[in-house]
Amino acid sequence: MHSRLPDSIRAQSLVLLDAVDARRRTKSTRKKYVYYIEQGPRPNPSTLHTAWFIGKPLNLAAMREALGLITGTHDFRAFSQGLQKHEFVDLNTTRTLLDCHVVVRRVNGGGGVCVPWAVDWMLRMPSRSVDFSLDVSKAGSGDVVSPDPAPGGTDNFIVCIEITGTGFLRHMVRRIVGTLRPIGEGTRPPSFMLDVLQGRAEPGPSVPSRGLWLHQSWMGRHTNVSPLATTDAAHDGDEDDT
Repeated sequence: MHSRLPDSIRAQSLVLLDAVDARRRTKSTRKKYVYYIEQGPRPNPSTLHTAWFIGKPLNLAAMREALGLITGTHDFRAFSQGLQKHEFVDLNTTRTLLDCHVVVRRVNGGGGVCVPWAVDWMLRMPSRSVDFSLDVSKAGSGDVVSPDPAPGGTDNFIVCIEITGTGFLRHMVRRIVGTLRPIGEGTRPPSFMLDVLQGRAEPGPSVPSRGLWLHQSWMGRHTNVSPLATTDAAHDGDEDDT
């Protein structure tokens, strides 16, 4: 199979379906996106195309508080691109975010080149675990570690914005992260996220697509959650409504 796939795609596992299952329509019932932000004194060349570098230290506690304000079912029209136009006024833009987390990760729990797990694979250095699970709360993107560098290691680390939901609008995740940036940098309070959600303030700009990765997709028959398939993390440049 891998000989017929491009280098950017690798199968994690195979599931045999009977003829009836194979004919049934399946759809994604929830997705988990991870946005990688690199922090440190200077950008790491290894992450130039896979993470967004922000040099100013981010207040992770404030970012977590802000994400907590939009977790749940809300109208996310304010975070979409182009849906504020009159012709889209009747479009349903209500979505449900099941889990939102901000975590710090480092390869090998300390020293070494600091890159997201997906880049590890691309560099043929499989040194970080990727946990797939049908339980949203257990589907992780690597070991959580201290941001303090190990002796001889890099000063850089990755801040992962992990968002799991039942559906997303175009640019929704990237605009949420763009709104998180001033909150993390201390120029806006966590409540700014709620102001944007409720239309009292403009959202931050869409952040660069290179840091956005689709980590996992839960597939089901029609509207039922069913362990038919999970996908390997793929670079998903633009999230969409699925």
